[in-house]
Amino acid sequence: MTIEFSVLMSVYYKENSIYFNRAMQSVFDDQTLKPTQIVLVQDGLLTEVLCAEIKKWQHRLGDVLKIIKLEKNLGLGDALNIGLASCHYNLVARMDTDDIAHPDRFKIQVEYMVDNLDCDILGSTVTEFDDNPEFVISSRIVPTIHDDIVLYAQKKNPFNHPSVIYRKSAVAVAGGYKKFHGFEDYYLWVRMIKNGSRCANIPMALVSMRVGYSMLARRGGIDYVINEIRLQRKFFDFGFITLFQFIKNLLIRIPVRLLPNRLRGIVYRYIRS
Repeated sequence: MTIEFSVLMSVYYKENSIYFNRAMQSVFDDQTLKPTQIVLVQDGLLTEVLCAEIKKWQHRLGDVLKIIKLEKNLGLGDALNIGLASCHYNLVARMDTDDIAHPDRFKIQVEYMVDNLDCDILGSTVTEFDDNPEFVISSRIVPTIHDDIVLYAQKKNPFNHPSVIYRKSAVAVAGGYKKFHGFEDYYLWVRMIKNGSRCANIPMALVSMRVGYSMLARRGGIDYVINEIRLQRKFFDFGFITLFQFIKNLLIRIPVRLLPNRLRGIVYRYIRS
């Protein structure tokens, strides 16, 4: 039996062409179960080097790779919604263009989704690295069963976004990705859970995530804090968290967001190790 599924990716001008090429190799060349379709959204104008790498992959993969070009940068949420609309298959795996997928990632996740038809969201543990994926600096371990995931989601994001595979139909019913800088995925997962979606995580690292100064910078600062407060307020307003949990979350998370990037990195690695 042929199991058909899409991979959804988004790339923008700041990304590294070498990292992009390695991510694409891991998504297609290295996989024991190769995707039927890869949807790549070009979120605004890209560098010549990135465009050249994308053209090479387009030539190699032909109709497997569908490229969507956006005239200007719309942000991750809008880019993923546009890309999702062009995914031909109900099973859609997310992947970032600077991470590395485990060779058995899609085989493991797709088979799980086929065997567990009630599951709408499936993620996994991820490992994190700076430059060399063989040198793991930390892991993000998340709960594996639905009830534990729901409880965890009241405090933290219960999924590692680049490791997730989901059912397109369930994402659509929940309203898709919303504009929420830094939290597009977290907001989606909670809305899907509130909408009755079942979920799980595979207790093994299926993706190696590239971390560094730029990623830490995106996870801090005043704008990030403001969005964090907005997100927690939405969770409270629609009854996902209590007032006590709302206050507790902000007291724990906001001070970390305001730390200098280097100190914030130390805190993240300490928590995740």
